[in-house]
Amino acid sequence: MMVRPHLDGIPQAMFPPEIEVRPFAEEHLHQVYEAVTEAFIEHIHGSDPSEEGFQEWCAEDYLQDRSLWVIAWDVRSNKIAGLILNFILKDENEYYQRKRGYVEHIAVLKPYRRMGLARAMIAVSLKKHKDRGMHEAGLSCHTGNPFNPLSLYFAMGFETRYLLRVYSKPIQPLL
Repeated sequence: MMVRPHLDGIPQAMFPPEIEVRPFAEEHLHQVYEAVTEAFIEHIHGSDPSEEGFQEWCAEDYLQDRSLWVIAWDVRSNKIAGLILNFILKDENEYYQRKRGYVEHIAVLKPYRRMGLARAMIAVSLKKHKDRGMHEAGLSCHTGNPFNPLSLYFAMGFETRYLLRVYSKPIQPLL
């Protein structure tokens, strides 16, 4: 778990050429889910590409305020290049008496990686949270992530709050 303890001094970041952020439109919901699924295919917590997986994902309470999402589009192909599905947990903020927004589901599709897209989307995300009155931002990072985003998160002002170890072991299904 990482936290950026304030939303002052958000680093400037430029989007790569031919990439633009567009407001979320409901007709793009399936396309967003497909991009999340594609981007996280190599991740331990990959998405379920089935229609049932899509329906369950759409119903998640924390993903309902889609105005916080940052979706970067390739203007040449009109396809999603990357996205961040930001959210605010109102009940959690009330319980802990804080104002934290979450910068989560940070995804950059393969053709757009290593171009500064994630940095630019995080900067926009932090500004969105600040504009909503949040004082800090949180994110979770899987340290086994094959893209090792920790240095990016540190550069964007996030600090490690705590580590959680998860052990897993593949099991054979019973016949």
